Amino acid sequence: MIAAIEAGEFKGVTCPVDLCIEFIKGKRKAAILLQIAGGCNRYSELKKEIKIHKRVLARQLRELQEDKLITKTTIREKPLHIEYSLTDLGLKLSVLIKDMFRWSMDYCEAITKE
Repeated sequence: MIAAIEAGEFKGVTCPVDLCIEFIKGKRKAAILLQIAGGCNRYSELKKEIKIHKRVLARQLRELQEDKLITKTTIREKPLHIEYSLTDLGLKLSVLIKDMFRWSMDYCEAITKE
């Protein structure tokens, strides 16, 4: 697997860390993953919580599905609606994003104390 990454076979990156970053660098993808991890599963809830244009949200959700980080389920109840959930890979990535968030907060606090 490392050889495949180093050869640039995944999203054109050659470093495992860059590959991880590649999955979350899209517009608000980290926020979307964290919201889904926190139980915000419907499209309308995501749009409201993240405050993102509907076309941008739709594109990011589609990319996250293509990357196998989320799944989309149609709930056939009245009213019909769509719910998103994290895959195992998406859950692992959301844990990393939470750690990155905490690190960022610690960094900002440390810098402002100087």
